[in-house]
Amino acid sequence: MRLSRGGLPADARACFAYVPMWNRSAPPNAARCRRRTARQKNVPLRQSVFVPLLAFTAEGRRLGAWFMPAQEWDQLKTNYRDFGLRSACCGKPVIPVTSKTGWYFFRHAPGTACAIHESADHLVAKIVVARAAEALGLEVTTEARGPDDRWRADVLVRHPFKGWCVAIEIQLSHCPIDEIEARQMRYAADGVRGAWLTGFMPADHEASRDLPLFRLETRRGGRVEPFVACKDRNGLARTTDLAEFTRLLLTGGIEFAGPPAYATKLSVVGASATCWRCHHDLLMVVGFANVPSPVLAPNGFLPAKDLGKLPDLLEGYRSAIPTLLRVIPELTVLRRPRRPGSMSELQAFCPWDDAPQGLHRIAPELLTPGRQRCWTLDGEPWTPGEQGRPRWVIRTTSATGRSARSSEDSRDFHRRLLQGARIE
Repeated sequence: MRLSRGGLPADARACFAYVPMWNRSAPPNAARCRRRTARQKNVPLRQSVFVPLLAFTAEGRRLGAWFMPAQEWDQLKTNYRDFGLRSACCGKPVIPVTSKTGWYFFRHAPGTACAIHESADHLVAKIVVARAAEALGLEVTTEARGPDDRWRADVLVRHPFKGWCVAIEIQLSHCPIDEIEARQMRYAADGVRGAWLTGFMPADHEASRDLPLFRLETRRGGRVEPFVACKDRNGLARTTDLAEFTRLLLTGGIEFAGPPAYATKLSVVGASATCWRCHHDLLMVVGFANVPSPVLAPNGFLPAKDLGKLPDLLEGYRSAIPTLLRVIPELTVLRRPRRPGSMSELQAFCPWDDAPQGLHRIAPELLTPGRQRCWTLDGEPWTPGEQGRPRWVIRTTSATGRSARSSEDSRDFHRRLLQGARIE
């Protein structure tokens, strides 16, 4: 499929396809001329190779292949020897080249080698992210290096006035989550916020505010068309073109949806019951939520009868009893059984007539989440359903006040962005 300059190719490798180097019937000088032109203008992209997108002149001028106008790029290809171009990744000489379908990038000069390798899909995703960030008026650097070479970012974005920096990493190959977290910590140590677009989701990974991580797909319908799989605040799955997702990410359109702060505090879990003696309605304390004990409470839930096994937690609960009864008068109170030596676990007592309520054989319906209510030790109520799983979501409205674009608008934005159009 033939596309206009800057268009997204049907296959990244096809867009860098080989062209005939010479025509055997042509004169030798013409063959050399065509061979030199082919070397500069139609370059093959192997499955794993590295082609820089950023170069610097001998005077330190910054040249980004993703945003240069066509006329300037053609002039640079003609006069590149006068500028002493060097790659930002390794500092070695590079040559500006254009793919058969209009992609701009720099190629390492013959006789030089770079230790970095990346796939064609990785390159396309990096170009899309860089162009989307540049179109927002932000400062963009690809293959950026941190102080003392502590980190290297695929795309580093900096706000020209506010000064904040975001490193956008495209990690398509499998990588242990421990390594990603270690690299994220190196970014944070230098005041850089990291965001990860991965071609996989690490096993047992739970979203966190400190590690924005999103699932990136680079192909759709057999074509190289990168998009991000994410959810909105209603939990509905959405696929968003990478260019649009980058815009949302950098303008407040992506946010972290975690449980409310009070839903992560140590809390009493109560369920409706009736006292067997006075027949008053009760809220039976059946357990505690968000307990920091992986042994006794592997899922954060500790049965009420086992509270005595955690002395510090028991002391905190006893101190909170007056507050809890002031907020919830019908809440049962936990304490040791009246008869010494009868049992080591705690027992619940009715707040109306102090009748003991058994905790060993709690009716299954009392343990049903739908019947339970929770209170922090400060007396703040919440329900188990409010916790949910933390996740990064697409906001209905971005920080600029504009509604998130529809799929059709997003594709149009993506197409115009690749053609060099700026956001209106």
